[in-house]
Amino acid sequence: MGCSREGLLTDLTSLLARGSCYGFNKMYAGLILDLFYHISANFPNTRFIVRGTGEDYTDIWVRKLLAGEEVLFRSGPFEINKQGHWKSWEF
Repeated sequence: MGCSREGLLTDLTSLLARGSCYGFNKMYAGLILDLFYHISANFPNTRFIVRGTGEDYTDIWVRKLLAGEEVLFRSGPFEINKQGHWKSWEF
């Protein structure tokens, strides 16, 4: 997305110093998941649980990651298709 690696690392360092629960506003799920896939790859023995909520009630998703490549659990985001059935998008 054109941001500097140094700036991102500085922001992440200050974010991680605050505690164990973090929020990202104005970022869509794909960017957040990409970020955590990369972070997870550098901590292969740590499980990361990443979840998000959007503006709509059904815009929720969760991922449990290990070692940057292994997805231990995935669910959502959920939407209703034109036929009125639930559908789930893959990232």
